[in-house]
Amino acid sequence: MAAFAVAIAACGGGETEEPGDVAALTSITPVTTAAADPTTTDAGYPEAPALAGTDWNVILYVEGSSMVELWPGTEITLSFGDGTISGSGGCNQYDGTYAVDGPYDEFTEGVRDEADGQAITVDIVAVTEIGCTEPSGVMDQESEYLKALESSARWLIARGNLLLRTPDGFFLIEAEPAG
Repeated sequence: MAAFAVAIAACGGGETEEPGDVAALTSITPVTTAAADPTTTDAGYPEAPALAGTDWNVILYVEGSSMVELWPGTEITLSFGDGTISGSGGCNQYDGTYAVDGPYDEFTEGVRDEADGQAITVDIVAVTEIGCTEPSGVMDQESEYLKALESSARWLIARGNLLLRTPDGFFLIEAEPAG
């Protein structure tokens, strides 16, 4: 993982938001991206939904060991190009690269496991250096989000949302389609 630097202006403290309702994430039923009979690869796995050309608005991210909602009045975006990733961390713009690898294991029902989704690596290579003070805590939120983004090891689409997870299945980021 590449390190990233963010110039931080004086940030006010503030109460953190209560963690979002992640109980619903424990029994995910994903949206199938194909018709009732999805196309499969030669190995029998469904083809991975395309990430290139998709845009997302982050709704939850990990802070410490809890998934939390965004600070009121902030927006975090995530756009996938052809091997590139970009967006807004809530204050600064970021750019980087991503790569996916291996089969896409679609979660349908039962017990979620570490193999659900597909492997992904994310490398943030540039972050603008604007220091934002409003709303209070936005720079901390951005730092935690970028750290979670670079820690992503698996991705999947569930209920129409993008989920980024650690190798052992811990949720890092949930984003809904932009627009």
